[in-house]
Amino acid sequence: MGSADAPVTSGLLLGSEHPVLGTVAVDHPAESVGIALSAGRFPKKEPAFEPNEDAVMAAAGPGGSLLAVADGHFGATAAAAAIASLHGAAANLVGRHRPAGELVVTAYEIAVEGLRAALARGPATGARTALTIAAVADMTVAAVTAGDTAAVRLRGRRHRLLSGVAPFLDREAPMRPAAVVEARLQPDDRLVLLSDGVYGYLGRAWRRRVTAIAGHGDAPVAARGLVERACAAGAGDHLSTAVLVLKSL
Repeated sequence: MGSADAPVTSGLLLGSEHPVLGTVAVDHPAESVGIALSAGRFPKKEPAFEPNEDAVMAAAGPGGSLLAVADGHFGATAAAAAIASLHGAAANLVGRHRPAGELVVTAYEIAVEGLRAALARGPATGARTALTIAAVADMTVAAVTAGDTAAVRLRGRRHRLLSGVAPFLDREAPMRPAAVVEARLQPDDRLVLLSDGVYGYLGRAWRRRVTAIAGHGDAPVAARGLVERACAAGAGDHLSTAVLVLKSL
């Protein structure tokens, strides 16, 4: 996913920095990568501890690409710590080549180490997070998921869910992922990661709607489009998404 001398670039959006309802933050951290985040259109029906408990990051370099979304519960601490830890380690994660499966497991371990350390320093509020991480190397994607965030591969009008089912991550989160899902990629495939706030407001046919919204256009436009569509549907939840477009071998 880039030449051997390409620099590592990365982007980070934390809910604590984007608390205003009805606004959408977007970043374009690398070619063909876009991330977006919002506090939603309306307040959550079940009041959150903080105005926006989601977080999202993406990074790309000579070793591949890395995307991650997190949806915090009972505060933003767990989600922010996991995503910030990945962002801080981006140069080491995608700065050299390794198989996608190894990359995503290493990333998961870094995220869990970061969130466990952050939660150990705070009160026992029950803070936890959903987390999906996807790593791309050598036209292979490997994904891990905890909680109810999701990853989808888009190929034309077709879609494949890459996320499984595993417990949310808290201060006792395991240092190894419950499962790693791998799939081959082709040029023009797209990867979409999203929190349940996004797909939950896209309806039962959310994968078809994700394909329609994010299956074309530049990655940042697609990421924004998903969040804006959820807001237009009346989103009373925090929203985060990441999109990667596979340009070439």
